Amino acid sequence: MPALAPPSKILVTGGTGYIGSWVIHFLLEQGFKVRAAVRSIEKAEPLKEQFEGKGELEFFVVEDFIKEGAFDSAAAGVDGVVHLASPLTAKSDDPDDFIKPAVGGTMNLVKAAALPGSTVKRFVFTSSTATVSRTLDTPKVFDESDWSVDPELVEKQGRSAPWMVKYRASKTLAEKAARAYVDENAAGNFDLVVLNPPFVFGPPLIRSLPVGTSVDWWFGAVIKGTQTDPGVMASAVSYVDVRDVAQAHVLSLTRPEAGGERIILAAGATSWQEAVEFVGSLEDTAPLKEEKTKGLPDIERVPYLVRYNSEKSKRVLGLEYRKHEDTIRDMITELSERGF
Repeated sequence: MPALAPPSKILVTGGTGYIGSWVIHFLLEQGFKVRAAVRSIEKAEPLKEQFEGKGELEFFVVEDFIKEGAFDSAAAGVDGVVHLASPLTAKSDDPDDFIKPAVGGTMNLVKAAALPGSTVKRFVFTSSTATVSRTLDTPKVFDESDWSVDPELVEKQGRSAPWMVKYRASKTLAEKAARAYVDENAAGNFDLVVLNPPFVFGPPLIRSLPVGTSVDWWFGAVIKGTQTDPGVMASAVSYVDVRDVAQAHVLSLTRPEAGGERIILAAGATSWQEAVEFVGSLEDTAPLKEEKTKGLPDIERVPYLVRYNSEKSKRVLGLEYRKHEDTIRDMITELSERGF
């Protein structure tokens, strides 16, 4: 299917989120029309305020993303879809509470895009490197041919599976379900592009919205010192700037060669302890209320067991990643201005 160009209309889910707000920013900046799916009209207010007068932005209320047919009307008449919304279940130990919302919401939107008469030509699905990697004892560079084994672990362990294993399983099953449905039922109707970012850092765009989960984890481990496990502090953390992720979504709509592809988005890797030391080495950063932790400087430094090959993102999307220092400086500046 052909790629899209402005002023095509794009349906965006998760637009009130950390990544989604930046996606809408770049879509409007390039002249696309945007229809944002929101759970209530009240939740649209921050987006209305942020993007007033900056382009054609409309809202469509979808109260329950996992209800059958939830997106049938929202997807009508759009040229492309960017699906970012993915629930995080923190309190339940039931794997179905992770898997059913992730798979159900994704499949409702994929099926809506494939309905007879649909005008959707390109569907961009935000997955994660959680669907790519797995725990190993020796270092490995993962690429787009790799898959997580977490669904199998959840099947064996059930409720006793760790929270993160259940989360990764939900992301993996949602991605596989979307790909299988498109291949079997919608081939030739629209192209599916899957993007797989790791930890996403960088400045949140809209101050009236919460910061992203990755930013919360970064602030806890790197600034407040809430992470005290030596193994975690020494382990690899692959990262990418939120603005690069957002721009990758736009490029996935506009680049013909992106159609049908699975693409890892990773700028580099560090460890939580190295991140602590990196922040400590930066000069003239914006002041934070928290006194910066020194982490665990005496821990044993070990090889990164997990890295990602992101050459495909550069080749297919033409993506150029921001420098890590710019990402961290800009994020600290924004957090400082938010009173962190």
